[in-house]
Amino acid sequence: MQDMPVPAMPFVTGHAAVRPRVRPDSLAESPPPLNEAEPVSALVREALAHWHAIRGDAPLPLRRALDPVDIPGLLANSELLDVLRGPMDFRYRLIGDAIDRISRDYISRDYYVGKRVSAIPGQRPPSQIFTLYAETVRRRAPVCVTLPYVGRDPLIDHVEAVTMPLSGDGMTVDVLWGGVVVPVETAAADR
Repeated sequence: MQDMPVPAMPFVTGHAAVRPRVRPDSLAESPPPLNEAEPVSALVREALAHWHAIRGDAPLPLRRALDPVDIPGLLANSELLDVLRGPMDFRYRLIGDAIDRISRDYISRDYYVGKRVSAIPGQRPPSQIFTLYAETVRRRAPVCVTLPYVGRDPLIDHVEAVTMPLSGDGMTVDVLWGGVVVPVETAAADR
């Protein structure tokens, strides 16, 4: 007996709409291209300079070298993410107030700390934010981009973001340090 064909669109049964099952290895969508850019904001340039300073001559800076005491002006715009493998994913460990303000789910009052990126609508793959994080791990180097804003604030169109790899052992990227700046805040900070 042949397998029944799976409809491409959801279909309605007597009880609920049912979506066809998609095997994880058969995802047809590819990640969107990143809109890489030179850093514009003073905050992103400062974060990159600090990353290079704590890296020194090493391939990757150690996670323990990133001390909040050294970057008080960057904390509100910083985030830390754990790199998870098998399959690759990321979990928010820390989110600064400026990022939290624009990314919180205002309907459910959810905060992203402790959540996997793959579990957040608008960030799960194939999204530009997930691609940014994965590309930072792949390159083992900072990636600076302009991202479309997917939150609920109608006054924000896009953000400037940089993601920088950190390591516990000096070789493996296991933490990402990110900096996110809203252009309105960028203009005010650069004055």
